[in-house]
Formats: sequence, structure tokens, C-alpha cells
Amino acid sequence: MRMRGRIDARWLDAALLGGMAGVFLVNALVALLQPEDFTGLVARSAMGRAVPAMSGTWMAVAIGINDLLLGLALGTSIWFTRLRTHVLAWAGIWLLAVTVIKLSSLHAFGG
Repeated sequence: MRMRGRIDARWLDAALLGGMAGVFLVNALVALLQPEDFTGLVARSAMGRAVPAMSGTWMAVAIGINDLLLGLALGTSIWFTRLRTHVLAWAGIWLLAVTVIKLSSLHAFGG
């Protein structure tokens, strides 16, 4: 028996994946149009301070390419569910790395 008014999980999955895809695609656009937002963040982070080669314009390009591909993959995984687990793992690892970089770039933590 199906409960009336219950939301199909496929719509919830599509909303989550579509929203995440949008965030990553906009992030890729920001990396293209305002690369200093990313290069400054990475340079201030613990990783950027420990490894000076992590600083520079190339980092914004790498972030932009990764976010573009990840956004497209998330959008595609709405329909191609076989890819979903791998794409979500990629997104999770990337978001964890971004979290560490952002936290370690805060002035309160020495950034």
C-alpha cells in the first residue's frame, strides 16, 4: 500500500544531485572569472604555506577543471545511476579537502 502524499525518493535524489551539480558548476565559473578567490585561499591555507608550489594561477585552473567535471558528473548521475556511487565519493573527498583548506586558511587558525 502506497501512502498518499509521500515523496518518491528519486525526486529527492535528483534534487540533491542537481543542487550539488549547480554548486560545482558555479564554482567552476568563479574559478574562471575570479581566480584570485581560489589562489588566495589556497595560499593562506596550511597546505599552501607548507607547499609553496600549491600557490599560483595553475591552482585556480585545476580547481575550475575539477569542479566543472564534477558538476557535469553529478548532473549526469541523476540519470546514470551506475556512476552515482563513484561520483558521490569523488564529491565527498573533494569537499573534505576544501573543508581542510578553508579551515586552515582562517586567520583564527593561523591562516
